[in-house]
Amino acid sequence: NPRSMFLLPFYHDIFPDLKFIHVIRDGRDMSFGNPFVHSPTYWGILSEEEARNLTPEERMIKFWGEGNRKVRNYGQEKLDRNYLMIRFEDICDFPEREVTRITDFIDVPASLVPNLASLVHKPKSIGRWKQHDEKQVEKVMDLGKEYLGEFGYL
Repeated sequence: NPRSMFLLPFYHDIFPDLKFIHVIRDGRDMSFGNPFVHSPTYWGILSEEEARNLTPEERMIKFWGEGNRKVRNYGQEKLDRNYLMIRFEDICDFPEREVTRITDFIDVPASLVPNLASLVHKPKSIGRWKQHDEKQVEKVMDLGKEYLGEFGYL
């Protein structure tokens, strides 16, 4: 569950040797067609005033960017080698390479990679943002440009 990533400090406090795999998905896809896009709260990332002046899709790109940035920064700073970030799209496009990264990270035998990689199926929802109103997509991309670039989506 993507929202569980916000519990990372809590998990880490309870399990100091925790290994955390942070799977990130393109913020544009998360902003368009995500069932949580209309959630009334954004967990303190946006002020009420800021949220009121943005569309649900614009709120979501800000939430996606700030939320993933906070989790990534915590993981890199506090977990160090026990933190791994993987892009969802990379798992779908390069399953053997990305599953190898995961199995290396969690010390699972490399012999399992082919079977595990064969379980990966690319969903049709990747790129769903391209099916939405061009002007709204442009606004979302303008608001999220810094984050999208930071996570390799531009």
